[in-house]
Amino acid sequence: MIFTNPVSYFSTGESSLSASVSIADAQDSLLFYGSSVHPVAYINGWKKNGRLKNKLHQTMQNGDSLICLGWYHDILIVPKSVTDSTFYVFLAGVSGPHYGLYYSIVDLKLQNGLGEVTQKNIQIDSSPLNDGLMAVKHGNGKDWWLVTRHWDNVSQSYNNEFYVYLVDSLGISVLPVQSVGTMRTSNGGEISFNSDGTKMAVSDLGNLIELYDFDRCTGTISNSVNIELPNTSGGPYKYYFSLCFSPNDRFLYVFSNLSIADATIFQFDLTASSIPNSKLVVGTIQDSASAVMMKLGPDNKIYISSWSRYVGNAYPYPVGHYNPVNTALTVINQPDSLGSACDFQLFSFPLGGHRTYRGLPHNPNYEMGAWIG
Repeated sequence: MIFTNPVSYFSTGESSLSASVSIADAQDSLLFYGSSVHPVAYINGWKKNGRLKNKLHQTMQNGDSLICLGWYHDILIVPKSVTDSTFYVFLAGVSGPHYGLYYSIVDLKLQNGLGEVTQKNIQIDSSPLNDGLMAVKHGNGKDWWLVTRHWDNVSQSYNNEFYVYLVDSLGISVLPVQSVGTMRTSNGGEISFNSDGTKMAVSDLGNLIELYDFDRCTGTISNSVNIELPNTSGGPYKYYFSLCFSPNDRFLYVFSNLSIADATIFQFDLTASSIPNSKLVVGTIQDSASAVMMKLGPDNKIYISSWSRYVGNAYPYPVGHYNPVNTALTVINQPDSLGSACDFQLFSFPLGGHRTYRGLPHNPNYEMGAWIG
């Protein structure tokens, strides 16, 4: 889908430090949205702070107190099926006291079409998870695969485990744990799929960048290709918080928080004979206080959010703290182009008087169809 209409803004009164999600119908009308942390919950201790809102920007019936801990990729909306009005909201427990994978169920037939959470905070798995929750369409074009990673929060031992779940009209089915690729121990990073869902890229805070094949009919992860190895000697760490494929799948963009004052966006050419040696710096963001998120938009541009640092670095921003860092998104306008031709433009997408923090809507590719062939 190519975004051709003029940009319009609407105000929700919602504020989120990190992950947020949203979903619309086939006519691009908002259905509902949510976030993993808001100011009151943040102040009260980050325990059950997720919240869902309906299309009228009201807290959905029973849509408060979802288990989320204010990470970056820890909440996700997945439709139960293409013919139903029921949705799963998955929630990753990365840190205590609520470890593991949870889900809540939204039924949009209730409350006169505004929706209601009919089941909430149902635990699927109690193992601590890496902050990298993502879903991709099944090969049949209607069901979904949910993919997460394991994290050992006790011994900090290395593992290469992926958890894969089939989400269909019958419910949620657990596949056997898949051990594939490089061993790692980080609890942060991101999972991203390419345009047809057959390639999966993973990054983490400990310098790992890896590429895999993904079978959309079986949920099998295979053929790992290492781009960068994790650092096992205690640092320095590059903090690869976010990564994103270009629309034509040739390039992989990876965001690195090298320091509190300097963020860097790298480009890798996945068609190069040596992918690691193709690494190029395409842009930097200064005055970045924390991780930012990259997301491919419907107009085939990559958008990047950033959180402006200030004295105290608390959340939410103090009254009057507005500057170019937090009032606009950075944009890669031509992500299918090599190097500087990708047209990295710092703070070039104004937010209409609103401010950005760490995150962007953490949505899977709802537009993906059936796997051809």
